[in-house]
Amino acid sequence: MKRLLLIGWAVLAGVILLIDYEAGSDVILTVILCIPVALAAWFNGRGWGLGFAVATSVLHLCVDLIEPHVPALPALLVNDGAAFATFALLAVLIDLVARQRSELEAMNHEKNLVLKEVHHRVKNNLQVISSLLSLEAGKINNPEAAVVFKECRDRIHLMARLHERLCSKEKFSAVDLSAHLRETAQTLLDAHSPNGCQISLKGPDGSLIVDIDTAMTLGLIANEVILNSLKHAFTARESGCLTINLTDGPRREMVISDDGSGLPQDFTPKKRGSFGLELINGLSHQIQGEAKLTNAESGGTCTTITFPNPAPTT
Repeated sequence: MKRLLLIGWAVLAGVILLIDYEAGSDVILTVILCIPVALAAWFNGRGWGLGFAVATSVLHLCVDLIEPHVPALPALLVNDGAAFATFALLAVLIDLVARQRSELEAMNHEKNLVLKEVHHRVKNNLQVISSLLSLEAGKINNPEAAVVFKECRDRIHLMARLHERLCSKEKFSAVDLSAHLRETAQTLLDAHSPNGCQISLKGPDGSLIVDIDTAMTLGLIANEVILNSLKHAFTARESGCLTINLTDGPRREMVISDDGSGLPQDFTPKKRGSFGLELINGLSHQIQGEAKLTNAESGGTCTTITFPNPAPTT
Protein backbone atom coordinates (compact mmCIF):
# COMPACT_ATOMS: atom_id res chain seq x y z
CA MET A 1 0.00 0.00 0.00
CA LYS A 2 2.87 2.43 0.81
CA ARG A 3 4.49 1.78 -2.57
CA LEU A 4 1.21 2.36 -4.36
CA LEU A 5 0.75 5.63 -2.49
CA LEU A 6 4.24 6.80 -3.44
CA ILE A 7 3.74 5.91 -7.10
CA GLY A 8 0.28 7.47 -7.20
CA TRP A 9 1.46 10.61 -5.47
CA ALA A 10 4.43 10.99 -7.87
CA VAL A 11 2.12 10.71 -10.87
CA LEU A 12 -0.37 13.08 -9.30
CA ALA A 13 2.36 15.58 -8.46
CA GLY A 14 3.50 15.63 -12.08
CA VAL A 15 -0.04 16.31 -13.26
CA ILE A 16 -0.45 19.04 -10.65
CA LEU A 17 2.79 20.71 -11.73
CA LEU A 18 1.59 20.80 -15.31
CA ILE A 19 -1.85 22.16 -14.40
CA ASP A 20 -0.51 24.81 -12.06
CA TYR A 21 2.23 25.93 -14.46
CA GLU A 22 -0.25 26.32 -17.30
CA ALA A 23 -3.20 27.75 -15.36
CA GLY A 24 -1.54 29.31 -12.33
CA SER A 25 -4.34 28.12 -10.06
CA ASP A 26 -3.08 27.77 -6.50
CA VAL A 27 -6.57 26.77 -5.32
CA ILE A 28 -6.62 23.71 -7.59
CA LEU A 29 -3.11 22.82 -6.50
CA THR A 30 -3.91 23.02 -2.79
CA VAL A 31 -7.14 21.01 -3.05
CA ILE A 32 -5.63 18.22 -5.12
CA LEU A 33 -2.55 17.94 -2.92
CA CYS A 34 -4.83 17.17 0.04
CA ILE A 35 -5.57 13.76 -1.54
CA PRO A 36 -2.15 12.09 -1.07
CA VAL A 37 -1.86 13.54 2.45
CA ALA A 38 -5.24 12.09 3.37
CA LEU A 39 -4.45 8.68 1.86
CA ALA A 40 -1.07 8.51 3.58
CA ALA A 41 -2.56 9.35 7.00
CA TRP A 42 -5.48 6.92 6.58
CA PHE A 43 -3.51 3.88 5.49
CA ASN A 44 -0.10 4.45 7.11
CA GLY A 45 -0.61 6.65 10.16
CA ARG A 46 0.17 10.15 11.34
CA GLY A 47 3.91 10.02 10.56
CA TRP A 48 3.34 9.31 6.89
CA GLY A 49 0.62 11.95 6.75
CA LEU A 50 2.87 14.63 8.20
CA GLY A 51 5.70 13.55 5.90
CA PHE A 52 3.47 13.98 2.89
CA ALA A 53 2.30 17.34 4.28
CA VAL A 54 5.92 18.55 4.27
CA ALA A 55 6.54 17.14 0.79
CA THR A 56 3.42 18.71 -0.67
CA SER A 57 4.24 22.10 0.88
CA VAL A 58 7.74 21.99 -0.61
CA LEU A 59 6.27 21.01 -3.97
CA HIS A 60 3.83 23.91 -3.66
CA LEU A 61 6.74 26.33 -3.05
CA CYS A 62 8.75 24.92 -6.00
CA VAL A 63 5.81 25.32 -8.36
CA ASP A 64 5.36 28.93 -7.23
CA LEU A 65 9.07 29.67 -7.84
CA ILE A 66 9.00 28.45 -11.45
CA GLU A 67 5.88 30.36 -12.45
CA PRO A 68 6.42 33.23 -14.93
CA HIS A 69 5.33 35.84 -12.40
CA VAL A 70 6.91 34.98 -9.08
CA PRO A 71 5.42 36.92 -6.15
CA ALA A 72 7.54 38.28 -3.32
CA LEU A 73 9.29 35.62 -1.24
CA PRO A 74 7.56 36.58 2.06
CA ALA A 75 4.20 36.11 0.39
CA LEU A 76 5.31 32.68 -0.88
CA LEU A 77 6.42 31.62 2.58
CA VAL A 78 3.14 32.77 4.11
CA ASN A 79 1.10 30.93 1.48
CA ASP A 80 3.10 27.73 1.73
CA GLY A 81 3.19 27.92 5.53
CA ALA A 82 -0.60 28.11 5.54
CA ALA A 83 -0.73 25.18 3.10
CA PHE A 84 1.55 23.12 5.36
CA ALA A 85 -0.59 23.92 8.42
CA THR A 86 -3.69 22.83 6.50
CA PHE A 87 -2.08 19.61 5.30
CA ALA A 88 -0.67 18.80 8.76
CA LEU A 89 -4.03 19.39 10.47
CA LEU A 90 -5.73 17.21 7.86
CA ALA A 91 -3.20 14.43 8.45
CA VAL A 92 -3.68 14.52 12.23
CA LEU A 93 -7.49 14.53 12.04
CA ILE A 94 -7.61 11.69 9.52
CA ASP A 95 -5.16 9.66 11.61
CA LEU A 96 -7.41 10.10 14.65
CA VAL A 97 -10.45 8.99 12.66
CA ALA A 98 -8.56 5.97 11.32
CA ARG A 99 -7.43 4.98 14.81
CA GLN A 100 -10.95 5.29 16.22
CA ARG A 101 -12.27 3.22 13.34
CA SER A 102 -9.65 0.56 14.01
CA GLU A 103 -10.50 0.52 17.72
CA LEU A 104 -14.23 0.21 16.97
CA GLU A 105 -13.58 -2.67 14.59
CA ALA A 106 -11.50 -4.42 17.25
CA MET A 107 -14.23 -3.90 19.85
CA ASN A 108 -16.88 -5.15 17.45
CA HIS A 109 -14.79 -8.22 16.65
CA GLU A 110 -14.36 -8.95 20.36
CA LYS A 111 -18.09 -8.49 20.93
CA ASN A 112 -18.90 -10.92 18.12
CA LEU A 113 -16.53 -13.49 19.61
CA VAL A 114 -18.23 -13.16 23.01
CA LEU A 115 -21.70 -13.46 21.47
CA LYS A 116 -20.63 -16.49 19.47
CA GLU A 117 -19.30 -18.12 22.64
CA VAL A 118 -22.55 -17.32 24.48
CA HIS A 119 -24.67 -18.87 21.73
CA HIS A 120 -22.34 -21.87 21.64
CA ARG A 121 -22.69 -22.45 25.39
CA VAL A 122 -26.46 -21.99 25.30
CA LYS A 123 -26.63 -24.49 22.47
CA ASN A 124 -24.56 -27.01 24.41
CA ASN A 125 -26.66 -26.57 27.56
CA LEU A 126 -29.89 -27.04 25.62
CA GLN A 127 -28.54 -30.16 23.95
CA VAL A 128 -27.60 -31.60 27.34
CA ILE A 129 -31.13 -30.94 28.61
CA SER A 130 -32.56 -32.54 25.48
CA SER A 131 -30.38 -35.62 25.99
CA LEU A 132 -31.43 -35.89 29.64
CA LEU A 133 -35.09 -35.75 28.65
CA SER A 134 -34.49 -38.51 26.10
CA LEU A 135 -32.88 -40.69 28.77
CA GLU A 136 -35.73 -40.10 31.21
CA ALA A 137 -38.34 -40.75 28.54
CA GLY A 138 -36.84 -44.21 28.01
CA LYS A 139 -37.58 -45.06 31.66
CA ILE A 140 -41.26 -44.08 31.49
CA ASN A 141 -43.78 -46.89 31.07
CA ASN A 142 -46.74 -44.60 30.48
CA PRO A 143 -46.95 -43.99 26.69
CA GLU A 144 -48.69 -40.62 27.09
CA ALA A 145 -46.05 -39.35 29.51
CA ALA A 146 -43.30 -40.59 27.18
CA VAL A 147 -44.86 -38.59 24.33
CA VAL A 148 -44.92 -35.47 26.49
CA PHE A 149 -41.24 -35.92 27.30
CA LYS A 150 -40.45 -36.43 23.63
CA GLU A 151 -42.31 -33.27 22.62
CA CYS A 152 -40.50 -31.25 25.31
CA ARG A 153 -37.22 -32.64 24.03
CA ASP A 154 -38.11 -31.58 20.48
CA ARG A 155 -38.92 -28.04 21.62
CA ILE A 156 -35.61 -27.72 23.40
CA HIS A 157 -33.76 -29.27 20.46
CA LEU A 158 -35.39 -26.69 18.20
CA MET A 159 -34.04 -23.83 20.34
CA ALA A 160 -30.61 -25.46 20.38
CA ARG A 161 -30.58 -25.67 16.58
CA LEU A 162 -31.33 -21.95 16.30
CA HIS A 163 -28.41 -21.10 18.57
CA GLU A 164 -26.24 -23.48 16.58
CA ARG A 165 -27.22 -21.65 13.40
CA LEU A 166 -26.27 -18.34 15.02
CA CYS A 167 -22.88 -19.75 16.08
CA SER A 168 -21.92 -20.15 12.42
CA LYS A 169 -22.77 -16.54 11.53
CA GLU A 170 -20.93 -13.27 11.91
CA LYS A 171 -24.11 -11.29 12.44
CA PHE A 172 -26.24 -12.29 15.42
CA SER A 173 -29.05 -9.76 15.27
CA ALA A 174 -30.84 -11.32 12.28
CA VAL A 175 -32.01 -14.81 11.33
CA ASP A 176 -33.27 -16.16 8.02
CA LEU A 177 -36.69 -17.37 9.15
CA SER A 178 -37.32 -19.28 5.92
CA ALA A 179 -34.24 -21.46 6.33
CA HIS A 180 -34.98 -21.98 10.03
CA LEU A 181 -38.56 -23.13 9.34
CA ARG A 182 -37.50 -25.42 6.50
CA GLU A 183 -35.02 -27.18 8.75
CA THR A 184 -37.53 -27.37 11.60
CA ALA A 185 -40.26 -28.82 9.42
CA GLN A 186 -37.98 -31.38 7.77
CA THR A 187 -36.66 -32.53 11.15
CA LEU A 188 -40.20 -33.05 12.44
CA LEU A 189 -41.25 -34.89 9.27
CA ASP A 190 -38.30 -37.25 9.58
CA ALA A 191 -39.01 -37.98 13.24
CA HIS A 192 -42.81 -37.88 13.55
CA SER A 193 -44.38 -38.79 10.21
CA PRO A 194 -47.13 -41.42 10.66
CA ASN A 195 -46.16 -44.96 9.76
CA GLY A 196 -46.91 -45.77 6.15
CA CYS A 197 -47.60 -42.14 5.20
CA GLN A 198 -45.29 -40.23 2.88
CA ILE A 199 -45.57 -36.50 3.61
CA SER A 200 -43.98 -33.90 1.34
CA LEU A 201 -42.94 -30.38 2.32
CA LYS A 202 -43.52 -27.26 0.24
CA GLY A 203 -41.87 -23.92 1.05
CA PRO A 204 -41.16 -21.57 2.49
CA ASP A 205 -39.60 -19.92 -0.54
CA GLY A 206 -37.32 -16.91 -0.60
CA SER A 207 -35.84 -15.32 2.48
CA LEU A 208 -37.41 -13.43 5.38
CA ILE A 209 -35.03 -11.85 7.90
CA VAL A 210 -36.22 -11.45 11.50
CA ASP A 211 -34.56 -10.91 14.88
CA ILE A 212 -33.59 -13.86 17.05
CA ASP A 213 -36.52 -13.48 19.48
CA THR A 214 -39.06 -13.53 16.66
CA ALA A 215 -37.32 -16.50 15.01
CA MET A 216 -37.37 -18.40 18.31
CA THR A 217 -41.04 -17.67 18.93
CA LEU A 218 -42.22 -18.46 15.40
CA GLY A 219 -40.08 -21.59 15.35
CA LEU A 220 -41.79 -22.87 18.49
CA ILE A 221 -45.21 -22.03 17.02
CA ALA A 222 -44.35 -23.86 13.80
CA ASN A 223 -43.16 -26.81 15.88
CA GLU A 224 -46.55 -27.08 17.61
CA VAL A 225 -48.57 -26.61 14.44
CA ILE A 226 -46.60 -29.19 12.47
CA LEU A 227 -46.73 -31.71 15.33
CA ASN A 228 -50.51 -31.30 15.51
CA SER A 229 -50.79 -31.91 11.78
CA LEU A 230 -48.61 -35.02 11.95
CA LYS A 231 -50.66 -36.36 14.86
CA HIS A 232 -54.17 -35.77 13.56
CA ALA A 233 -54.29 -34.71 9.90
CA PHE A 234 -52.97 -37.77 8.06
CA THR A 235 -54.62 -40.66 9.87
CA ALA A 236 -55.08 -43.67 7.55
CA ARG A 237 -53.40 -41.82 4.70
CA GLU A 238 -50.63 -43.02 2.39
CA SER A 239 -49.47 -39.55 1.44
CA GLY A 240 -49.94 -35.93 2.36
CA CYS A 241 -48.55 -32.45 1.90
CA LEU A 242 -47.46 -29.79 4.35
CA THR A 243 -47.07 -26.20 3.08
CA ILE A 244 -45.36 -23.22 4.74
CA ASN A 245 -45.67 -19.70 3.33
CA LEU A 246 -44.15 -16.46 4.58
CA THR A 247 -45.42 -13.01 3.59
CA ASP A 248 -43.50 -9.79 4.16
CA GLY A 249 -45.03 -6.35 4.64
CA PRO A 250 -46.23 -3.99 7.40
CA ARG A 251 -48.00 -7.02 8.90
CA ARG A 252 -46.05 -10.19 8.26
CA GLU A 253 -47.66 -13.60 8.04
CA MET A 254 -46.60 -17.18 8.61
CA VAL A 255 -49.10 -19.64 7.15
CA ILE A 256 -48.80 -23.39 7.76
CA SER A 257 -51.36 -25.62 6.06
CA ASP A 258 -51.90 -29.29 5.35
CA ASP A 259 -54.21 -31.28 3.08
CA GLY A 260 -55.40 -33.56 5.86
CA SER A 261 -58.76 -34.17 7.49
CA GLY A 262 -59.24 -30.63 8.77
CA LEU A 263 -60.54 -29.33 12.08
CA PRO A 264 -63.32 -31.18 13.89
CA GLN A 265 -66.82 -29.75 13.59
CA ASP A 266 -67.03 -28.89 17.28
CA PHE A 267 -63.69 -27.04 17.23
CA THR A 268 -63.61 -23.58 18.77
CA PRO A 269 -60.53 -21.41 19.28
CA LYS A 270 -61.54 -20.74 22.89
CA LYS A 271 -61.80 -24.42 23.73
CA ARG A 272 -59.51 -25.41 26.60
CA GLY A 273 -57.62 -28.63 27.11
CA SER A 274 -55.03 -28.48 24.33
CA PHE A 275 -51.63 -27.42 25.59
CA GLY A 276 -50.40 -27.04 22.00
CA LEU A 277 -53.19 -24.62 21.13
CA GLU A 278 -52.66 -22.60 24.30
CA LEU A 279 -48.94 -22.47 23.57
CA ILE A 280 -49.58 -21.23 20.03
CA ASN A 281 -51.84 -18.43 21.26
CA GLY A 282 -49.50 -17.50 24.11
CA LEU A 283 -46.43 -17.34 21.89
CA SER A 284 -48.31 -15.27 19.31
CA HIS A 285 -49.22 -12.71 21.96
CA GLN A 286 -45.56 -12.44 22.96
CA ILE A 287 -44.74 -10.86 19.60
CA GLN A 288 -48.03 -8.90 19.54
CA GLY A 289 -49.30 -11.27 16.90
CA GLU A 290 -52.52 -13.10 16.28
CA ALA A 291 -53.11 -16.81 15.64
CA LYS A 292 -55.97 -17.98 13.47
CA LEU A 293 -56.89 -21.64 12.85
CA THR A 294 -59.31 -22.44 10.04
CA ASN A 295 -60.21 -25.18 7.60
CA ALA A 296 -58.50 -24.61 4.27
CA GLU A 297 -60.74 -24.25 1.21
CA SER A 298 -59.04 -27.17 -0.49
CA GLY A 299 -59.31 -29.30 2.64
CA GLY A 300 -57.09 -29.64 5.65
CA THR A 301 -56.11 -27.19 8.33
CA CYS A 302 -54.63 -23.72 7.89
CA THR A 303 -52.86 -21.86 10.70
CA THR A 304 -52.10 -18.18 10.12
CA ILE A 305 -49.83 -16.20 12.42
CA THR A 306 -49.92 -12.44 11.81
CA PHE A 307 -47.30 -10.29 13.51
CA PRO A 308 -45.97 -6.71 13.13
CA ASN A 309 -42.89 -5.71 11.15
CA PRO A 310 -40.58 -5.37 12.93
CA ALA A 311 -41.79 -7.60 15.72
CA PRO A 312 -41.33 -6.21 19.24
CA THR A 313 -38.66 -7.60 21.53
CA THR A 314 -40.08 -10.41 23.65
